[in-house]
Amino acid sequence: MLSTEHKIAISDARDLSFIDDQSVDIVVTSPPYPMIEMWDELFGMLNPEIAPALERDESRVAFELMHKELDRVWSGLLRVLTRKSTPTRPVSAPRPPARPFRWKKPRGDV
Repeated sequence: MLSTEHKIAISDARDLSFIDDQSVDIVVTSPPYPMIEMWDELFGMLNPEIAPALERDESRVAFELMHKELDRVWSGLLRVLTRKSTPTRPVSAPRPPARPFRWKKPRGDV
């Protein structure tokens, strides 16, 4: 009979240093989604530059800063996942309505 070992870790996915390289077969995650209002406060706590950018209606800046936080998660997941595995998220996760996303025209000559 096949023997398996299971561990559940509940922690900040931006720091997976406690997990060995290529030692995880599956990750199920439901990360916060950038530019969806219900996650603005959380992203603001993760990076103090995000909330002021949202208050100034600088959507593009806030979007990039939010994705920088998520990039830390994705790079950590790629390190710990075995080469045969794939990260996934719950398919039944509710999708709240997105906030209007407005790209601002660049100022000056770009």
